[in-house]
Amino acid sequence: MGKHQVFRMAQRVLKEVQLTFRHTTPTSFAPGTEGKRWFFEVPDERDNQENWSELLHRITYNANCLLRQEQPSDNGWWAMESFQTQTVDSEKALSWNGETTAESALPTIPWCVLQTSWEPSICYWVDSHGIYDALDFNAYCELLAFRWAEQGKPVEAAREFLRKLYPDAWERIWNERLHRMENIACIREPNPIPVFRRPGERPWTSGPPQSP
Repeated sequence: MGKHQVFRMAQRVLKEVQLTFRHTTPTSFAPGTEGKRWFFEVPDERDNQENWSELLHRITYNANCLLRQEQPSDNGWWAMESFQTQTVDSEKALSWNGETTAESALPTIPWCVLQTSWEPSICYWVDSHGIYDALDFNAYCELLAFRWAEQGKPVEAAREFLRKLYPDAWERIWNERLHRMENIACIREPNPIPVFRRPGERPWTSGPPQSP
């Protein structure tokens, strides 16, 4: 599998984004909004309001185009209205007790339980150019644990987290962490996510989706 922009790079940050969306058609707006939470690792230099606005509109636009392809008779789309960002609390995530219930996972590793049907993903890795690739929830967990160890924080916390995540395979995964990071912290080529708008391409809006 081809890759570029692997993880050996300058400062990066794990971020949670809380978003609001409103379902929209060419003639109407839904009366209420829907909230979402997405999770990222981005370069520190891209962690600013302008870059987040462009990226989140682009991800939403691409998702809307994919939905339009799958449901061509539906003329609606999801319009992103607002967003707020905060740093992911890695220490809290590593405190997960290992139970897979929403009650246990939602306060600690929420990306494992929040996926919905219309979202291609809720976890993303973003390179220095703003190109993004999706991560599944296990990959995001591994990314968080490996970054924790890279930063010189107590390694046993990361290892114990992996023990709970992969009871029968954690030691192998820990020993393979450098190789696994090369396949997590990257943009796959060709990127399997359908892309209808590229980084910086205007207008910075989430819809209406257009035919590519």
